[in-house]
Amino acid sequence: MANCLQYAEQRTQSCTQYADQGYSSCSAWDARCCTWWPCSWLCKLVTWVCLGWYWVANVVCVLWTIVTTLVCAVWEVVVTIVSFVVTLVEALLGWVLSYLALVFELIFAIPYVGRILQWIWNVIILNLVWLAANLIDAALYLVGVRPQKKLRICTIILRDEKGNPVAAVDDVVDMINDAIDPLLRECNVQILNSAPLQLSSGLSFDSVRADRSWIQIDGRPGSTALLDTACDEPAFGDDLSNVGPEYQIKGATSCFFGNWRNVVGLGTPVTVLVVRSIARPTVFSGCCIW
Repeated sequence: MANCLQYAEQRTQSCTQYADQGYSSCSAWDARCCTWWPCSWLCKLVTWVCLGWYWVANVVCVLWTIVTTLVCAVWEVVVTIVSFVVTLVEALLGWVLSYLALVFELIFAIPYVGRILQWIWNVIILNLVWLAANLIDAALYLVGVRPQKKLRICTIILRDEKGNPVAAVDDVVDMINDAIDPLLRECNVQILNSAPLQLSSGLSFDSVRADRSWIQIDGRPGSTALLDTACDEPAFGDDLSNVGPEYQIKGATSCFFGNWRNVVGLGTPVTVLVVRSIARPTVFSGCCIW
């Protein structure tokens, strides 16, 4: 609801700004008009048409904003109810579905063959399956229907070679909360912990906050390859050979509840692995890691 009201406020301001600029242009035209008859009459006629045009445009703009805001609010209620039902069903059946999905996850963890199969599954098959839903969502977004999205994360702090966590839990919690606020404010995306009965609604004006329960610490010391990750092209090689399968297994076991979502692509959780370092990119300012 907060996002719908924010959209309505922004659109109303845009409508008012457009109308004010139009009225100013009409007034400026009228001030420059000739004063001798019949030219002055024609000038006045053009001025009235100009003012009438911007008045009608403003009314249409405001009415469209009201309609889309109402649709957005109704849709937000529908999405909230459906999400609540799905969350309850997931809490009951998610464990069973995740056990079934674990078979696929372990196959995807096979070096080379399994990694390539996962690339094909994620990039081609899931994108084609969800293409229609994404197009509908994009069309609704363009007309102002923008329900809150959820980004589920499962966060794992790795241990170094001596068994010490590479980061403090409180520091990681702070970083997640630093990401929650701008993502919700700018994109209307709420970050949630990947766990049973995690509810969030666009009807609420408050964001969900991360705490220590969101963080897991890996149970075993990690290898140097896992702790100090590559970037760009070398990362693809690591994903195929040894590092990718290890990350896959850690995600499938430590983030077990989200396995079924990973396989079907519905609200797929992001596995956040807190590593020791990431190699600097060689060409671009960003870093691509599988």
